[in-house]
Amino acid sequence: MKYILGNKKRKNKLIFDTEKEPMILASIGASDSDDSIEEEFQKALLAEKYGANIVIDHTMTPRHYELQKRILDNTNIMLSSIAVYDLAAMKKYENKPYFTKNDVINGFKEKAKLGLDFITIHATILYEDLSFLSNNDRIMTCTSRGGTMVARNMLATGEENYYWTYFDEILEIAKEYNVTISLGNNLRAANISDFANKNSIYWKEVDRQAVLCKKAIDKGVNIIVEGIGHCPINLIPFAVKTAMEKCHGVPYRVLTVATDNALGFDHISSSIASSIAVMNGASFITAV
Repeated sequence: MKYILGNKKRKNKLIFDTEKEPMILASIGASDSDDSIEEEFQKALLAEKYGANIVIDHTMTPRHYELQKRILDNTNIMLSSIAVYDLAAMKKYENKPYFTKNDVINGFKEKAKLGLDFITIHATILYEDLSFLSNNDRIMTCTSRGGTMVARNMLATGEENYYWTYFDEILEIAKEYNVTISLGNNLRAANISDFANKNSIYWKEVDRQAVLCKKAIDKGVNIIVEGIGHCPINLIPFAVKTAMEKCHGVPYRVLTVATDNALGFDHISSSIASSIAVMNGASFITAV
């Protein structure tokens, strides 16, 4: 299956064939106001030089717009960001207690107009999941930073996840600018034991991802799903194939997958696990 990726503002497009080699997403980003934007820009240049297909910016300061514009103006590499990180930066540096529906819609449109090709949204953690987050028997409750941000916002507002509620409006913007949506997975296991033994809520979220994937397909919007982060090596084929089948066969993205406890050797563990995931159908690999 072939996909044509790239914001309508971009001169260059990326033709992606899911049956051929996978796409590599290289992660960069500043976390604090004193982090060097220049250093993150240089990382983007290195990612392009050494063959990454997409750079994904995780910047969580008000300078995210500045960095992303610089990358768009000075490179040919595809660019992605995480929608809720922009809103979290706004909350932190403008002392706002929560973000609103308008913040979500306007923030997504701002980045689409800027020229971003991919935007990750955390749409499938819902208000009903807050009880799980506060009371469960997992070793580690949640490994998704973006998912935690959305959960905190639901706690602050008492309202449902805006990315879920207003997904149709987000689709309209993505359609207008030819932006690919990446559906973040919020409740993936943070270690291999939880994946094997305490992971029913993850599969519940995959079913929600499937609902949104169908909406995007019907609208003609490119969409990919994010999946496993930590998984026992023998369950990786099952995890990838099952999620892809549920989500109507859209491209599947693995994060920096770990197959075991490998502190200091994550690059080796992730290489092994990512290779197995690709062998079983994964289309995108995230590299930090």
